[in-house]
Amino acid sequence: MGSSSQKDVITEPLNKQFLILLGFIMGLRELSMTMLNPFISLFCRQLNGSTPFLAGLALGIYGLTNGFFQIPYGVWSDKIGRKKLLILGLLQLFLGLLLAGLTSNIYVFIFARALQGSGAIMGIAYSWVGDVTPKEKSNQAMGFVGMIVAPSAVVAFVAGPILYQFVSLKWLFLGAALLIGIALLFILFCTHEKFTRPNTNSHPWAMLWKMVHNKNLVFISLLGVIYNFIMACLFFVLPDKFAHYMPISNLWLVFAPALIIGMIVMKLGTRDADYGHFKRVSFISLLFLGSGLILLLAPFAFCIWFSAILVMSGFMCLTTVLPSLINRLFLVDSRGSANGILQTFTFLGFFLGPTLSGIYIQINVAYLIYVTVGLLCTVGLILLYFIDTEQ
Repeated sequence: MGSSSQKDVITEPLNKQFLILLGFIMGLRELSMTMLNPFISLFCRQLNGSTPFLAGLALGIYGLTNGFFQIPYGVWSDKIGRKKLLILGLLQLFLGLLLAGLTSNIYVFIFARALQGSGAIMGIAYSWVGDVTPKEKSNQAMGFVGMIVAPSAVVAFVAGPILYQFVSLKWLFLGAALLIGIALLFILFCTHEKFTRPNTNSHPWAMLWKMVHNKNLVFISLLGVIYNFIMACLFFVLPDKFAHYMPISNLWLVFAPALIIGMIVMKLGTRDADYGHFKRVSFISLLFLGSGLILLLAPFAFCIWFSAILVMSGFMCLTTVLPSLINRLFLVDSRGSANGILQTFTFLGFFLGPTLSGIYIQINVAYLIYVTVGLLCTVGLILLYFIDTEQ
């Protein structure tokens, strides 16, 4: 699969086959992690030594370690290729899920979650998509992969609560480890990368230092913090809200329609972004995220559904158009590093969201969750003004 292909990614068969395969592999990863996310805070209550803060840390530390490893893995993938790093990251995720399913101690579980997060492969996968895609088709290619990955999330949100009625959460973790093992086999034996070492004399870390000072990249990455912060807050807060109205095993009734509607919104958003309306898509997505999370304050059951739909729609749009913009703005020799920086910021948001939420709840100031979300969305709308999509 040459990185220099400039054919239409949607109509050229070889590229399409690759995108389907990569989407399937990332879909297995999405299925394994999404199936578990709504139950992390509940699972922590069963573990020895658990507190609200430690439960929030257990959910969020995945984002912290994922963010920490995104940049070095991205830089490394620019030098030795994408496939090797994808294999390493999936192996770390596999071991972390296995350990999580075998422990009954909150501190070991936190370590297992940290190990899961250290398998930082999202930026590498996005870069690989960019390697085989012409710039003018970047959003369409990312949306194409997203349309394969997103149904995995739908299946996860339906299957997770149903399986929860019949098997313990420990077995859910072990089942997720099995899915990652299958993904490892596919990446090992079914993908091929024709990697050409970039023809550059620049030291990779010197190149990274230069990109860190790229204001455009920093502003885009800060948007990543915001959207993942809010999504992680939804995972942490919504299950408790939902439990006031229905058994937690019915949680799929909220997330399944939210994912389906989110897929439709993402498809429309990526198409609009390809027509040059990145800022409009991002503006609407931020409004969806902020208003959706704040809807959880309303004491009505139907607001939980609207909340999930709005947050999921905004999340899915931004998680697609931001890396697409990165792929258009950066060349192949620095694309992995740039996506690594974006994903580092993004997963920092996933760490901060539930961790701060757990602290707020433990000290009885839960309302600050919604204040923080409102402030972050305001900051995001301001950042959009300063992003240059044609640098």
